Amino acid sequence: MRPHGAGDAGAFAGAPDGPQYGQIPPGPSRVTINPEILLKRHPFFEKLSANEFQQVASAFSQRRFGRDQALFSRGDTGNGLYFLADGLVRLSLVSADGRELTVRLAGPGEIIGEIAAIDEGLRSTDGHTVMATTALALAHDDLHRFIDAIPTLRRAILRHLCERLRATTDQLESFAMLPLEARLARLFLALARQPTAKNMG
Repeated sequence: MRPHGAGDAGAFAGAPDGPQYGQIPPGPSRVTINPEILLKRHPFFEKLSANEFQQVASAFSQRRFGRDQALFSRGDTGNGLYFLADGLVRLSLVSADGRELTVRLAGPGEIIGEIAAIDEGLRSTDGHTVMATTALALAHDDLHRFIDAIPTLRRAILRHLCERLRATTDQLESFAMLPLEARLARLFLALARQPTAKNMG
């Protein structure tokens, strides 16, 4: 894993400079990231051979974000993805009159930003931290290099995209057909099922 400190301009080539892209005041990290533990348990990587996994893990770099900082904005180039080690990120859309729709809350053990990184399109949502967050970043070029070279990873990503499509269908059903109480219950259940950096290690 390539280290990136709080003063780095960006984990991805071409990422705009400025504090909104991960710079935070100096201070001790709240967790010690070990990609051998965190990444190996993610469905993308759990079936990779030891050699394949080492290649992939070594390409990630650690990033730390303060509260209410932007990882990316809607319309940005998809120059990489993030694996969340701890914290919480809100993926949202903002209307022309300033109203915000939360599309998804992503927590420890989840990957975000993968869609634009995979299809080389633009970011479809804004991604802002809800609390201080530690992430592992994988650049677009590295991701595509591994997709081309590792069939097991390709299959895992296809499964993941199918799961995301099913989850989107469930979310649309919730908004359209379920009362507020039922929607909240479904959200809290989904959050409770998410792995944390603590129980992943």
